[in-house]
Amino acid sequence: MKEVHVKIGVYNWTIKLDCEKMDNDFLGFTRNIDYTIMINSDCTDQSRKHALIHELTHAFLYSHGMMYRDNFTAEDVCEFIACHNQEISRIYKEVMDKYVQTKK
Repeated sequence: MKEVHVKIGVYNWTIKLDCEKMDNDFLGFTRNIDYTIMINSDCTDQSRKHALIHELTHAFLYSHGMMYRDNFTAEDVCEFIACHNQEISRIYKEVMDKYVQTKK
């Protein structure tokens, strides 16, 4: 299994790519208790990319104190994306670059 370590907010997260023994209904999972993102090994490259962005967004929501809000308005979502999109994209690229290097 490939692991990448990243800092999101004040938390150090571990991203585990190609996790085996995951429920096949899930492409990925974010575990806030130990700051871990897991991506299912049994998915296509396109699904892996989608899952990573999705789970990074969960990690950003948690790391910025927004994970447990009961509701979000369209304005809240747009503001969150405007504030964090570049950093999510940067981390996504960093993780995928390391993942591709380990596959060579």
